[in-house]
Amino acid sequence: MEMLQEYLSEIEELLEQGKGGLFRNSVDKDAIMTVIENIRLNLPDEIKQAQNIKDKVEDILSNAKIKAEKIVEQAEIQAQALTEEHEIYLRASEHATETLEYANRTALDYNQQIAQHADEILIKADKQVQRVINGVTEQAEVTTAYIQEAADTVILRIQEAIDALTAQTEATTSYLEGLRTVIYENRKDLRN
Repeated sequence: MEMLQEYLSEIEELLEQGKGGLFRNSVDKDAIMTVIENIRLNLPDEIKQAQNIKDKVEDILSNAKIKAEKIVEQAEIQAQALTEEHEIYLRASEHATETLEYANRTALDYNQQIAQHADEILIKADKQVQRVINGVTEQAEVTTAYIQEAADTVILRIQEAIDALTAQTEATTSYLEGLRTVIYENRKDLRN
């Protein structure tokens, strides 16, 4: 992406050197065409890198979710087996709570949200690059402003996604704490 920005800056410089308007004989058209070609050559790598990152994130999150589910399942089995002794029960309850918190942080809707945001970023990036390539000879300043606005939007949406995930994690933690209290109280009632 950095190379793309450099090429766009180079186009801006070439266009600013022109007198009177775009591409009047004082601007080096061959130089601009070379820069455009460089943008086209670098575009597929950027998109491939973004797709690879998305695929890796999906794989990592899928594996984390599977591991978390196995840990939760094992913790539930252990918790049932250890409910006879009070001290052992408390340790199992704490372990189950920690395991559930981990599972919620890494797996709860996270995979779908990351995949959705990565798709949106790829779609927007592709549209933006096409607009830059098609419009660079006519409206270099408008294209530059559009790219900045799109980047701000992507950053804002990523921040919103992070905020939503944080709120969801806090809600899940609160729910688990309440569930733990209910289990503990039910356990006390059963002993009485």
